Amino acid sequence: MCRISIGCLSPFSRIFAIISKLRVIPVNMESLIPLFLIALSANVDNIGVGLVYGLKNRRIPYTALWAVTAIGGISSGLAVEGSEWMRQWLPAFLEKGIAGGILILIGLHSWTFSGIKTAYYNALMEKEWWFLAVGLSLNNLGMGMSGGFLGYSSLVFGLLIGLASGCTLYLGCHFGQHFNTTWQKWIHPVGACLLIAMGVYQFWGG
Repeated sequence: MCRISIGCLSPFSRIFAIISKLRVIPVNMESLIPLFLIALSANVDNIGVGLVYGLKNRRIPYTALWAVTAIGGISSGLAVEGSEWMRQWLPAFLEKGIAGGILILIGLHSWTFSGIKTAYYNALMEKEWWFLAVGLSLNNLGMGMSGGFLGYSSLVFGLLIGLASGCTLYLGCHFGQHFNTTWQKWIHPVGACLLIAMGVYQFWGG
């Protein structure tokens, strides 16, 4: 008689058994709300790039959306793993402070260099989508580091950030094609303020 183990299960049961062993975040509003806010504010650059592309009445290829999604998700997930490795060398009371400091720095950088970054991403967009995907993923590296120090799962964090990267790029392009974009100049400041506010909250032990 076969003992109950992963090897004795059906393919679908094996997948479920493996996934059930992965470390995931607790499903509660206290941890989910900051995660969604981080995912949204981390991708304000994508909205800006999509708006500029949509204003030209051009559509973003689905292959490009998948590239941005995949590279953004992988980079943020790997960054979470990297910060998880660093956590073993740091005292626990410093973790939220470091995470908050990273969010504040990313927010300040996004606010200060928003115009330069948009022009840079648009230049990459005219070359190859892979270059743009890599450029947009740089923000996700910092977000992943912050997420790791806050204790989020690399799998969940990577999936959510990756999906948010592709969705915000698509929505930005859609809005640029169909809606008035006079509020475009406010996208980066609002996203930056959100990051700074979350960073201050975490830094002071939220």
